[in-house]
Amino acid sequence: LRQDANAWKAFIEGTSALAYVNYRGQDFEIQTYNGNSAVVTSYYTFSWMEKGGQMNYQSGRATVVAVKQAGKWLIAHMHFSKMF
Repeated sequence: LRQDANAWKAFIEGTSALAYVNYRGQDFEIQTYNGNSAVVTSYYTFSWMEKGGQMNYQSGRATVVAVKQAGKWLIAHMHFSKMF
């Protein structure tokens, strides 16, 4: 549930080298199973600009699988697929 934590942290910290970063999720749908697991689907737009550069855009679909352990929701899996 945390095996990719270092890679995700490195990605987030790497955005500090950019002039602008924005992530927006929308149209979230949540399906829960037995009160201890969930699948969350959504669409996203991600925009960023390198310092002194042009704006970049990416949009796509996102899926998160979460499980509840010891009263906390933890991400078991994340997937992003760009659309355009």
